[in-house]
Amino acid sequence: TLSVMARDPYMPVRRIALQITVERFHALAHDVLFAALLDVNATIREVARYYLRRTAPMDFAAFYRDALGTGTGNQLLGAIHGISETGTAVDAERLLPSASQGSIRIRKAAIAAIARLQQGDQYLSLFMKALVHALPGLSNAGRDALLDRAYILDTGCLAELLQTSPYMHVRKNVLRLLARVGKWTSLPYLIRAICDKDDGIVQMATRLLKRWLLSSNRYFVTPTIEQLAEIRGTLEVCQVGLGEEERRQILFALNI
Repeated sequence: TLSVMARDPYMPVRRIALQITVERFHALAHDVLFAALLDVNATIREVARYYLRRTAPMDFAAFYRDALGTGTGNQLLGAIHGISETGTAVDAERLLPSASQGSIRIRKAAIAAIARLQQGDQYLSLFMKALVHALPGLSNAGRDALLDRAYILDTGCLAELLQTSPYMHVRKNVLRLLARVGKWTSLPYLIRAICDKDDGIVQMATRLLKRWLLSSNRYFVTPTIEQLAEIRGTLEVCQVGLGEEERRQILFALNI
């Protein structure tokens, strides 16, 4: 019964099977725990590491590094997740092969792990390549990796992608990034996007602008002269589509 439960697709069932095995069947615990270290679910991996810390302390990062070279399928996926949870910044390079080849699940997990391990801008080109990918899943992975790095991105490049990408999912992901580049820097892009020809972009831009307006009084950062000029110019050009109430709130935020 425990063997069947350990393979159940529902995580809580696998967790119960792991706990019962460790607490009641000690002879089986070692192999079961090491298999659970490579589970695709974060909770199962953490439960396995919890029990192993109590019974047989080990270097989990080293275990996952070895598994990266030998694992396939779900085991490789578990190893990628595991190294992102236990590794260091230097481990990001080990994940590069998985980020550019293999199944979409593997590539997405590797991109997310690299972003988690390496906090700088060393892998921006990798994330940008994923962002513009034709497959929505990879584009979303690139977006997620870039969200906390939006402030160092080239806004001109993002603006061009917003206008020229043939993929709606890429344009939406780019717009999400432009909304994170800074309070006053992002505003003109949101206003222009509300006047876009595609309803999907207009709807997203409307939601993002409402969020911007709700949070505009939380951050007391004064716009520069250049930012003010760009916002005013954008308001003049993009009057169609921008509601009167939104326009009034923007002007109020600008104190003009």
